Amino acid sequence: MLPLRLALAFPFLLLRVLWLKLTGRLPARWPFAFAVAVFVVRFLIARITRPLLAGEKLDLPAPALRGRLGRETKRLAAKLAGRDAEWLTPHGSDTRRCILYLHGGAFVTGSIGTHRRLMANLARAADARVVGLDYRLAPEHRFPAGLEDCVAAYQALLDAGEDPKHLAIAGDSAGGGLTASTLLALKQRGLPLPAAAWLLSPAVDLGADEFKPHDDSKWDYLAPLLDHLEGLVGVYLGPDADRQHPLASPLRGDLTGLPPLLLHVGEYEVLLHQTRDFAARATAAGVPVTLVEGPQMVHVYPAFAGLVPEATEALAQAGAFFKRHL
Repeated sequence: MLPLRLALAFPFLLLRVLWLKLTGRLPARWPFAFAVAVFVVRFLIARITRPLLAGEKLDLPAPALRGRLGRETKRLAAKLAGRDAEWLTPHGSDTRRCILYLHGGAFVTGSIGTHRRLMANLARAADARVVGLDYRLAPEHRFPAGLEDCVAAYQALLDAGEDPKHLAIAGDSAGGGLTASTLLALKQRGLPLPAAAWLLSPAVDLGADEFKPHDDSKWDYLAPLLDHLEGLVGVYLGPDADRQHPLASPLRGDLTGLPPLLLHVGEYEVLLHQTRDFAARATAAGVPVTLVEGPQMVHVYPAFAGLVPEATEALAQAGAFFKRHL
């Protein structure tokens, strides 16, 4: 039903973007194709919000790896600590670098499939083996089930012989929050920390007062979610959970001793301020932090590589970061 709705709506979305472009109302840095992609994702977000709040599971689009990216990427389905996983490795690469990737999706949706292209692009940019994890999702599996899966997957990589000096964690949105929470959980348990971490538009504070719009967040494709974010947090944490718990809201945790962090966030996105706050707190705790704010960019903008130069540049920055630290 959702693909049919999108097919029917697509001509109108295209006309709207064209009108905004011709009248000079689109952000100046947005190429036409990127603007169309943002409006399509916004359309989809607006229509899956209510089902997600009701606890329904949705089959979201999982684009295939096409063209050069598909030809140059080796895929291998696997299990990691009992959960489905997938390895993506650039053909011909024999690197020791390994990145555990945690997908986004508001803790209630998303999968390896929805994020396969982003992971493959990261593998190529970093010349690394990237392993995506399908951790458990709410509402069937509320906090801390997904986090426990992430910690167990990291432990499984160590048990398999991966050297933490060549190991990293990365994630976007909810997966970015889980990346930070996983680092804190590993530290609490005395496990070797990875050498670096990449957080894309991370949801690092689930406190009810943190989801406040700013002047430009109207352009973010997450804007339709603004009135529902607290509800989604409730679906993930449950009605009686402590939203200030440092493993649910890692912004409120003890960040000392974490490895070097790279954070990317869009200037026009809903989670801009809490990403800035996390970067500031980590820096104050003595953590080496690089914060990149994509000008006029939206939530998880590196996923739009090939459509907008800032996204391609962000992936190159992530690749250089991991090559430097792993």
